[in-house]
Amino acid sequence: MGGEPTADDEEGEILPAANDPLKKKLELTTNAIAGRLDAKTGPDLVLAACAHLHLVKGAETFHRKNILAEMRLANNYFKSSFASNLTSCLKTLVKDKKLIERTEDIYALDAKTVSELEKRLA
Repeated sequence: MGGEPTADDEEGEILPAANDPLKKKLELTTNAIAGRLDAKTGPDLVLAACAHLHLVKGAETFHRKNILAEMRLANNYFKSSFASNLTSCLKTLVKDKKLIERTEDIYALDAKTVSELEKRLA
């Protein structure tokens, strides 16, 4: 389930925004979302990054590289230890039923989590 950090994790990959305006629900940066969610821990920042990918960019699923790239964009909240502990953070969020692991290294937000995030970020 994700394994150890890889060279791919070091760079990350910015996922482009969806072209479908109906998929985009917010216009906030990852940094702004992390602030509104009061992100203090690695899992908090992962959740903020996933919220940005889903609610702003319109992505239904995202690779761990995309999540890491979004986390790095939240420069007010990102710590290098979050990158080295990404696997642990993802496992915690899957265990807490906030993220769903679709396939190895591919994640999606749980529907209940999406609803909660939309309320908190509105």
